[in-house]
Amino acid sequence: MNSLNLREIKAEEVSNLVWIINSRTDFWDKNTKYLAKEELKRRKISIFEQNKLLKEFSDWDIETEKEWEQVYSAPDIYNLQSVEKTEFSINEKIQIVVTIPFIIKYGGIGPSLFSLYRDKKMKMFWEKLILLALGIILWIGVLNYSFDLAEKKRMEEIEKIDISDWEKEHGYDK
Repeated sequence: MNSLNLREIKAEEVSNLVWIINSRTDFWDKNTKYLAKEELKRRKISIFEQNKLLKEFSDWDIETEKEWEQVYSAPDIYNLQSVEKTEFSINEKIQIVVTIPFIIKYGGIGPSLFSLYRDKKMKMFWEKLILLALGIILWIGVLNYSFDLAEKKRMEEIEKIDISDWEKEHGYDK
């Protein structure tokens, strides 16, 4: 018997979930069928809609199910979602650090810290937390440098102003 975990079930299309639930062979275990039923409830797919899908696939027979089973049994090397990520790529790391100011409005790069913690991916959780802290420090440094540069330029312009006429007029010139 084969099984799918909750994440894989959530990634499936509705028609596939209906097929998993109503499979007549012993390809899927009871837990997978239960998770598929719960996912359909979560997606608010009524029994009427499920039956409608089953009627559309009324030409299904045991042979058709065996073909589907072969599709699910074959290793899918092209499906990147089936590969469990354990760390961020260099490109993602750079994007996380650089896009810190935009994280609130547009969302972050990759999974959120909360989802990483919830999924018990502690290596990626700490990696992302460190990258976020590094990004914050980097952007504070960039902003501080640009503020200091602007302040220095402003002070240079103030010092260039000739105030000798003003000094004579107000009695500061001796």
